[in-house]
Amino acid sequence: MVKIPSIAVLAVVVIVCVAAVAIYFVTIPAPEEPEEPEDNLLPLEWNPTRSYNRGPLDVESMSTEQIKALLTEEDKEAVRQMNLKLALQWQAATEETSIAFQTGAVIAAEELGIEVVANNYAEWDSLTEIELVETAMLKNPDYFIVSTVEPEATKTVWRKVADAGIPIVVISTYFPGLEVPEEIISNSTDDSKGTGVCAGYLMAQALYEKYGEYKGKVVTLDWGIEFFVTNQREEGFRQNMKLYPNIEVVGRETFPDPTAVLDTAKAILPRYPDIDGIFVTWTEPCALDVLQAAKELGRTDLIITSVDLSERVAIEIARAEGPTLYGVAGADSANIGVSAVYLIALHALGKEVPQLSTIPTIPVERSNLIEAWDAAYGSIGKPLPPEVLDFLGG
Repeated sequence: MVKIPSIAVLAVVVIVCVAAVAIYFVTIPAPEEPEEPEDNLLPLEWNPTRSYNRGPLDVESMSTEQIKALLTEEDKEAVRQMNLKLALQWQAATEETSIAFQTGAVIAAEELGIEVVANNYAEWDSLTEIELVETAMLKNPDYFIVSTVEPEATKTVWRKVADAGIPIVVISTYFPGLEVPEEIISNSTDDSKGTGVCAGYLMAQALYEKYGEYKGKVVTLDWGIEFFVTNQREEGFRQNMKLYPNIEVVGRETFPDPTAVLDTAKAILPRYPDIDGIFVTWTEPCALDVLQAAKELGRTDLIITSVDLSERVAIEIARAEGPTLYGVAGADSANIGVSAVYLIALHALGKEVPQLSTIPTIPVERSNLIEAWDAAYGSIGKPLPPEVLDFLGG
C-alpha cells in the first residue's frame, strides 16, 4: 500500500524547490548582451600640409613633383628612344576624375614619346573592363595603367596581363594574387585617408554654421565591397568626427551598385529622419544621387560632403540650396595620371621605382570654389563652368 504524503510535507518540498531555483538564478547571472565592438580608430585632425596615405602596403609616398625630379633630361630622351607602347584602362567616362586621370597620363606620355595604343573606359562594368583589356593586349603594349572597376571581379584578366609579362601601374587599388613590385610595379593615387579626413572637417564646419557649435548627427555611405580607396575615405571621415564629442555618427550604410545610388538613398534616408548630414565616399554619380534623393524626399536641411570635384559638383556647391552639397575633398587628379607614366619611365630605365605616389587634397566649399577649381583643373586648362559664377553672383 502506497502512502500519500501529507499536505504539510508537500508544502515543505515546494518551498525547498522554489528556494533552490531562486538561489540558482541569484548565483548564476543571466548572460549579458554582447557589446558593439569598438573600432579602435584614433581621432585625426585635418591638416592640408600632411599626407595621410601610406597605401595598402604601408609605405611612404612621393608627390608627382618628386617623382618627375627623379628623371633627368637625358633619362627622358632615353625613354623617347625606347618607342614604348602604353594601354590605359579607366572606370567611367561619366566620372570627371577618370577623365582627368587619362588626360594627365596622355599629356605625360606625349612628353616622353610613349605611344598610347589603348585608352578605354569600362563604364562601371567589370565584364566590359575584362573585354577591353583582352582587346588591348592584342596591341602588344609594354605597360598598362589601370583604374579598375572592381579588383576582385576583374583579377583574372589582370592575371593574364601579368602572365604575359606586361608590368602594371595601378590607380589606387591592387589586384588579389598579383605580385608587388614584380607584376604591379607601383601605385599612383589620391590621399585616400586624407580625403575622408578633409570631408569630415567640411562636415564639422557645416554643422557649426548650422548650430553655432560642433554638434549633430551624421551617417556615412560607402560602397558595399572591399575597396581600399573608399574604405579608407570612410574611415578617415569617422576618425575626424571623433574630434567632436557632440557630433555623432549614427549609422554606417552601403550601396551595392554605384550606378543605382538614387534608389539606395531613397530607401536609406527615411530610416534616419533626424540626421543633419551624410558623407558619401565619392561624388559622381553617388553623392549627386543622394542629393537628388534628398530633394525628392523633401529633406531640405540635409548636408552632404564627399570626395572628388567635377563640373556638376561645382555647380551644386555654388547653388547652395537645401539639401546642400556643402563641400568636397578635391585634388589635381590629372597628376595621378602624370605620376603613373613617370613611374613607368623609371621602370623602363631600370631605376628604382617608388611604390606609392600621392597627390595632395584640396578642401572645396563655396567660399573658395573658384580658387579650388583652378588648383584642381588649372594644370589641364579645364575652365570653370559658367553656371558656377552665375550662382556665386558674378
